[in-house]
Amino acid sequence: MLWGGISYKGLFPKQSPIFVDEWLELTRPKDTDRPDKAAKELGDLRNLVFQDDQDRKQRMHVTLNAVKRVFINRIEPKDCNAKLADVWPIENVWGAFKENLRGREYDNIEQLKDDIKKEWIKFSVSLCQQMMDTIPARLKLVIDQGGNQIREH
Repeated sequence: MLWGGISYKGLFPKQSPIFVDEWLELTRPKDTDRPDKAAKELGDLRNLVFQDDQDRKQRMHVTLNAVKRVFINRIEPKDCNAKLADVWPIENVWGAFKENLRGREYDNIEQLKDDIKKEWIKFSVSLCQQMMDTIPARLKLVIDQGGNQIREH
């Protein structure tokens, strides 16, 4: 499972999405230097806003507890509609990665992670800006469709 974000300044974290298995290991309270290791590895996540989109695989207690420890700013499920994948650009980012990686074969998970990191770095700031700029039009389409799913991606 991966976590990453999109902004007008590009994807973040800059070098790679967060591989949740590695992140949970870094943030798990075992010794006193774990938070420092996590900050060094992942960068400062305090100013980011975590939006809980209610994806079932992200609802494990261990994941939710780690998110509560790390992210000060959160949008809770009750405060947003999780079914706006047509609107949120990060869903298009994941779709692009899935398409770019389709058909490749891997001998192990590390090879897959390496390719994901390479794709992440190649994703341009200008494409992120274009995606962010489409949010108002996408929201209008959802409104015009009576809240139904839109087909334009």
